[in-house]
Amino acid sequence: MQLHLCQRVALEMTLRAGKALTQAVRAMPAEGLTWKPHDASRHALSLMGHCAVTNLVYAAVLANAPLPFRSQAESDTAIERCSTLPKASAYLQRSLTRLCDTLIAIPADRLTEMVILPDGERMPSALAMLVPASHMQYHLGQINYLQTLMGDEEYH
Repeated sequence: MQLHLCQRVALEMTLRAGKALTQAVRAMPAEGLTWKPHDASRHALSLMGHCAVTNLVYAAVLANAPLPFRSQAESDTAIERCSTLPKASAYLQRSLTRLCDTLIAIPADRLTEMVILPDGERMPSALAMLVPASHMQYHLGQINYLQTLMGDEEYH
């Protein structure tokens, strides 16, 4: 099966974002993994779990499949299970596998088909395929900021 250019780009961006997110969290000291500067903030493991949950949701949307969580409480529970670095990393990797498998499986004739994202935004599948990578990169920035607040100014 030959992948369309937009699928190759989405796949590469998704893999890069997932790798960068994982590297950044692994570079944090153990005591910093659950540190947050404010009660309303998320800590690094929670951000990693949130990205995994969201990847699974985007995979379902792109595959025209049922959503993996029936409620916010279900997705919150999945995020809370990311209580250690090995658990959070494994969950993110499983979500990346599912998402990448979905990106590869989208038939070329569906690339212009409109999809509705969980926030209600409508866009062509070819554009929506880039949203998960963008989402992970956004949260990578938050993790990098947490690192700087803990005194780590090194780029990971």
